[in-house]
Amino acid sequence: MKTSLFISLAFLATARLAFTQGASDDFPIHVGDYWVQHTDTLFGEYRPTTFRKEIEGTDLILGEEYARGGNWLTADDGSLESSWYGWFRGDSTGIVLGAFGDTSIIDSATIYDPPLPWLPNGIVNVGYTWEFDFPEAGGHYMFSVESISETVQVPVGTFNDCIKIRVMVTDAMGDTTRIGYYYYAQDVGDILNTTVFPENQIFRFELVEYSVLTSIDVDGITEIPAYFHLQQNYPNPFNPSTIILYSIPKSDFVTLKIYDMLGREIQTLVSEFQKVDTYPINFDASKLSSGIYFYQLQVGDFVETKKMILMR
Repeated sequence: MKTSLFISLAFLATARLAFTQGASDDFPIHVGDYWVQHTDTLFGEYRPTTFRKEIEGTDLILGEEYARGGNWLTADDGSLESSWYGWFRGDSTGIVLGAFGDTSIIDSATIYDPPLPWLPNGIVNVGYTWEFDFPEAGGHYMFSVESISETVQVPVGTFNDCIKIRVMVTDAMGDTTRIGYYYYAQDVGDILNTTVFPENQIFRFELVEYSVLTSIDVDGITEIPAYFHLQQNYPNPFNPSTIILYSIPKSDFVTLKIYDMLGREIQTLVSEFQKVDTYPINFDASKLSSGIYFYQLQVGDFVETKKMILMR
């Protein structure tokens, strides 16, 4: 079992306090939502690592639509250490996990029927507990809500009234293999998670960047991006596909093109008029050879180019 899979619990959800309906109110499952966390020390050694989570799209599982969430753990040199996917949706009980897999292909994932109770509505109550078997990520998981009023400071800011959840994982023999603490800020999601492994091996992933879209806010106004932004593709390096995410604050004609090291145009991914929004674009490089490529976004006078690495 990949020990890094335990970090997938950081992909849980955004939560509200006791005056809300429950976990489903603020679970960020819009395509394009992403969270980036970072740690300097991993598993007891100096090992700067980035953990990125993103809602890539949706898939049908047993007739229900689920959000497909990708998770990538990369070293600071850009090398991919591990990746995995989870499929989530909200129902009357809260947030449930419908499938879990090593790739984004739902047909190759483990399907849960019934879904696992990933984040029940009871998280708005201190002392609330729940548990389930999750062998794909290490064993039996037991959760307990320790606080709904934590103040947490991370690189992106200070958040008040955060929900703190304790997670304990046990193996088939009933022995505790690790204990984690996860903190969720209202309307943001997971902002901090810490985990203690045997022999006091500790990691602390802090939120360093995020983008959470909402369909409608309290005034009934759709949230829009504040500025043009072309994200670094994830995963990177990649094989054979990767996601390119960009935001446009005004409607305009958009082009997104791929170039090789010699500046030759390889492929046009987008060439159309688009409305204000954040767009995730999948780039399939299965027909290309390994090497360095560039992707360029142009919207009106705005032009930005980034480098990516195809590694087979």
